[in-house]
Amino acid sequence: MRQPWIVSSLIIIAFIAHPSRIDSQTSNATNQSATPYSLRVSVDEVSLTFHAADAHGLPINDLKLDEMNLLDNGKPPRRILDFQSPQNFPIRAGILLDMSPSMQETGSTDRAIATQYAQQILRKQTDQAFVVKFDRQSQIAQPWTSDARALAVGIRNHIHIGDGTSHVTGTAIFDAIYRACLNQFAPIDSANSGNFILLFSDGEDNASKNISRAGC
Repeated sequence: MRQPWIVSSLIIIAFIAHPSRIDSQTSNATNQSATPYSLRVSVDEVSLTFHAADAHGLPINDLKLDEMNLLDNGKPPRRILDFQSPQNFPIRAGILLDMSPSMQETGSTDRAIATQYAQQILRKQTDQAFVVKFDRQSQIAQPWTSDARALAVGIRNHIHIGDGTSHVTGTAIFDAIYRACLNQFAPIDSANSGNFILLFSDGEDNASKNISRAGC
């Protein structure tokens, strides 16, 4: 029997990447700057979304507030305003595939994982997803649909992303995320659906123009 999903309106961006590449990039960034960058902002209210699972990895659907401890820098919050356990919300997923040359080695594996997700996780009666492929630019490979076969075709098919007028290459991850949030997720009633993005990329962005606005 399929276990119910515990999801929320928060868009979760999942990076599927090569640890060696990320470690290498992180190491290079660390060497370039001896002082790590940090940002501290005072806020009055924080919305926190999490998934609770038991020792076997199965979701805990009846978790109560008095059964958990929440600490912020080792201290409990002043007050918890609301605690909800949303279950079985209709899924709205964006599948974003990095098609830049640096992804050639892992492209087939990424497409296989994305196809498996579309075929085994999405419920045709309630869930929908779309597929975006990107390098320097992004393009919809499959609009919103609940048809797993249509999603698989959109994931598998190779499409030309650029406009054909330039041979300049690059990867604009943040632009792709920004456009997906603005054009695809914005019209959705996020309070009554579980929305998230599956992002397949090595994490190297060198062409985005909307970095400061990429958050969904």
